[in-house]
Amino acid sequence: MGNSNIPLFSIIIPVYNVSNYIEVTVGSILSQTYSNFELLLIDDGSIDGSSELLDKMEQNDKRIRVFHQPNSGVSAARNLGLENAVGEWIVFVDGDDAISNDTLYVLSRCIKRHPLVDLIGYGFEKVENISLGNINENIANNCYDNDCYCKETINDCSRRVCFGALNHYMVWTEAFRRDILGDLRFEPLKNGEDVLFCNSLALKANYYVALDARLYLYLQREGSAKSNKWSEQRQDDYMSLHNGIMENISLCKKELDLSWIKRWIGNLLQYTPKIPKVDNTTRKNFFSQHYSLLKQIKNLPTVPNSLKIWISIATLLNSETYFKLTAILPMKLYSKLISR
Repeated sequence: MGNSNIPLFSIIIPVYNVSNYIEVTVGSILSQTYSNFELLLIDDGSIDGSSELLDKMEQNDKRIRVFHQPNSGVSAARNLGLENAVGEWIVFVDGDDAISNDTLYVLSRCIKRHPLVDLIGYGFEKVENISLGNINENIANNCYDNDCYCKETINDCSRRVCFGALNHYMVWTEAFRRDILGDLRFEPLKNGEDVLFCNSLALKANYYVALDARLYLYLQREGSAKSNKWSEQRQDDYMSLHNGIMENISLCKKELDLSWIKRWIGNLLQYTPKIPKVDNTTRKNFFSQHYSLLKQIKNLPTVPNSLKIWISIATLLNSETYFKLTAILPMKLYSKLISR
């Protein structure tokens, strides 16, 4: 398991104005049945008392390290954590969520069984409230044996990146070996930063294991979810996200799972931004950017010919009405047919 003086896990928690939740979140870490970890709490300029709470926690447990920065966003907070982490493996937790008491033990046993693993994926449970007393009750359906073994899917991604590794959208549903990180960091996006980071990780990993266990508790609370309203900021992030994925694919020397390629492009062919209040010129500009993105994606060598033809037809005219008729409506019909 590596050098005994180095913790196996570095758990990174970005913290911003979550004083009502952070004690439970940290409590779920400190009550782990596996204790060889460090906990990095990154205060992103909180103004609700979270900062002071973190400093008190640091004084009470030598495994906790606290870092303060001016408010710079979750990507910057996570990057600060990555820069200071020393553990062999990285685990992310958000400041209002929690993990089951056995999470690190389950992960450690998986690492022991599979010494070459780079990336471990796991599931999550949506909950409406979390307390230290009900953490394991919320995920009581997890099936472990006496050694915390659960059903797992093992994939060699050294030549072909599997669907499971590529199909991650939240960074808190996977643990990864710090050695594969290199210079990879979170992009300064407000939307989609997790997706791009997870996509980049998948292409770096040579060995992926998916655990059939819900190890993470995701708290659904008012104000925690990002708005679905489209805006110029959201449009910029959307373009940065997909341009980043496109660059990842173009530089990747491995084969990519075809089902994931189809899903990614299929979602792009259903482009329906929720734009309640923008002028017509802005709306046309948004669509034109998407139109240009698809034309570039069509040239990727990994895109199957059938999708290249579909994209060619859908982008024949720079028209949102035409795109709806040739892409959005047919894709919705296709999705309904394959889901039967």
